[in-house]
Amino acid sequence: MKKSAALVVVVLLVLSFNVFAQRGGGGRRGGGGGGGARPSGGTDPNSMKDFNRAIALQATDEQRADFMSLVKSTDAARKMSADLAGAAANTPDRHQITDLKNTIDVTQDTQYHLLRSFSEVQKDGLKDFTKKLGKTNSAMLKALSAVEKNNKAIASSAEKLVQALSNLQTEQNKLGEEIGIAGTGKTAAN
Repeated sequence: MKKSAALVVVVLLVLSFNVFAQRGGGGRRGGGGGGGARPSGGTDPNSMKDFNRAIALQATDEQRADFMSLVKSTDAARKMSADLAGAAANTPDRHQITDLKNTIDVTQDTQYHLLRSFSEVQKDGLKDFTKKLGKTNSAMLKALSAVEKNNKAIASSAEKLVQALSNLQTEQNKLGEEIGIAGTGKTAAN
């Protein structure tokens, strides 16, 4: 019995020493001991700031749905543009251009709805992303206009539109990542 009581005391002493060692306790503050600063017990203020920012920018369920619809319609428009560029040598059907324009209209409406749904905190925190998205969107609309007007060089205009839509997808994906929508890091080639 004395042996088991002694064993329990030894185990408790070893465990309590380990607890003090983990907390930097034990009164060894000065030199020798190889330690240094005692852990503060808190978290890095920068990581906490990043965490709070991520939470504030987090997409709502409705924004997630809008974003996924936006990704889908932009991808469809990019594929239609690529098809148009390939068919341009064979004089594309005007219906292809009309269908493409309608798909881009859906993309525009969805993007507008998504951006309008942002809270003030999201608008402020995503300013740089939405600005870049706006610029790539303008370039895409310019390329679409060239496709609609340019009957002789539809292939090159459509190729420029494909590139503009790919750039738009890249900016959309960056925005999606920033608002916490997983799986948006795909490139236009996927």
